[in-house]
Amino acid sequence: MGKKKKGGFTDGINKEFIPIFLILVTPALAFMNGFGIKTVSLGVDAYYVAALLFGIVMGRLEHIKIRFKYEFILLIVLETAISIPYMKYDNYFNGNYTYLIISYALIVFFNVMVAFSFMINDPYYTGYYVSEKPPYIVIYRIISAFFMGIAAYQVFLFTKVLDILRVAYK
Repeated sequence: MGKKKKGGFTDGINKEFIPIFLILVTPALAFMNGFGIKTVSLGVDAYYVAALLFGIVMGRLEHIKIRFKYEFILLIVLETAISIPYMKYDNYFNGNYTYLIISYALIVFFNVMVAFSFMINDPYYTGYYVSEKPPYIVIYRIISAFFMGIAAYQVFLFTKVLDILRVAYK
């Protein structure tokens, strides 16, 4: 049951496809959640954490070192910070927009960091998903543009929310 050499199948999928698969599955599961299919709500981005943990474990098993240690730690800190319940509650609707600014800045910075990790061909800075295959590098760059688009949309959304709050609390 090893690898077939000529014109056959291999034992598994490419490691480069794992973060792509998790990125594709996340909106599909979120969409299904609105139609009666119950998905798990953990308070963290489970698909990001799953790809991160898998990349760390497999990287350790294959003796792959993390090339960008500080960025990796920063990404974990940002994911933890945006998952703190205090940042999600409506504590900032009293005219003080400090928590609103902090929470949106964290979300935007997290998306920029994820986009950068895909742009430099090291998704989530784990070192495991690095690819030398040109099709995957192109897909990683497309995903990078997607995350930068999310960051830009969050900035746009922040300005609209801030305008609404300013009008509501005059």
